[in-house]
Amino acid sequence: MIIAHLLDMDGVLVRGGQPVPGSVDYVAALVATGKPFQIFTNNSRFTPEDHAERLTAVGFPVAPEHIYTSALATARFLELQKPGSSAYVIGDHGLVEALRCAGCRITEFTPDFVVLGDTTSYHYKQIATGAELVAKGAWFLATNPDATGPTERGFPSGLRRGCSTDREGYRPPALLRWEAEPIHDAKRARAARR
Repeated sequence: MIIAHLLDMDGVLVRGGQPVPGSVDYVAALVATGKPFQIFTNNSRFTPEDHAERLTAVGFPVAPEHIYTSALATARFLELQKPGSSAYVIGDHGLVEALRCAGCRITEFTPDFVVLGDTTSYHYKQIATGAELVAKGAWFLATNPDATGPTERGFPSGLRRGCSTDREGYRPPALLRWEAEPIHDAKRARAARR
């Protein structure tokens, strides 16, 4: 039986951009022994290449194919729901790139989806546009169900709290969680390509 190690990046391997004690040695041992592993992150701001570069800079011997982001999971979900779909995106380049690579057209003109991801600055105009598009029929999708999203500087704005499934009884049509079937499908597909 092949055992793969599934690791959470934020708060488990790194905290505040620095390795958690013992985490670099653990990952290095996986690499040295050739054991398969995948690092997961709810952070959709960056591409796997960006995350790998950040981890490598603090000592982790990882490559982009070791990183699986919530942006990749979201892109796969859209690809399964509606191949060739369109989306209005509130988020950073990691999310936009993942969606484009999955064949999703980025637009603000009658998109199929409004996708909310991580970013360092949410702008009122983007939020208002997203809300209007959802009111006109676009599906709302958030890349991360975490209500907060701690950073090195503390907690960012409370915008993501609006995505919480327990806020005043509202449930967004889709909130991706790591146990969701499209994510498992994508993990299996990535492992098969290795």
